[in-house]
Amino acid sequence: MTSEQRQRDGAFQMIDNPITYELVPNANNNPFIVNAYLRSHFADFPFNQAAYTLYSVESEKFLKKLLSKSLVMLTHLEDNNDISFSFVIYQYIDSQLVLHYTYTKHEFKRQGLIKNTINLILPTPETPIIATHFPKSPKVMVGLRKHFPNIVFDPFYFTRTFNADY
Repeated sequence: MTSEQRQRDGAFQMIDNPITYELVPNANNNPFIVNAYLRSHFADFPFNQAAYTLYSVESEKFLKKLLSKSLVMLTHLEDNNDISFSFVIYQYIDSQLVLHYTYTKHEFKRQGLIKNTINLILPTPETPIIATHFPKSPKVMVGLRKHFPNIVFDPFYFTRTFNADY
């Protein structure tokens, strides 16, 4: 099955089954969130140059700290929360929406899941948005800027705000 077929099948599954957006109360115990974060982050340079054991230990510490201070909005099938599509790790600081991390399964990209999630959690269209993690594809950030002109990228925000004492 090609990537295009998987994406089309995924889109049909979404059309046939309503999806829901859910605030996840204990994201550290959600294997989809933890595994998706670790896998997708490890694919990026310079993380993919480290030994996986070292990477996973340090990244899990960072993720645990991040999740302890943040909220997570998860999309999944309405009638089956075991089938998840995407999530957004975020928080509100000083009247700003801080997006720490967004993830969408490959088959469900380009379906507007992240855009819809941000619209759900955004208090007002004028609310400033800070993205602390740059997406792998520059097209994603271009798309986000198109829909949310108040978004800025600041990869050091988490470190400055929390002193990286994870």
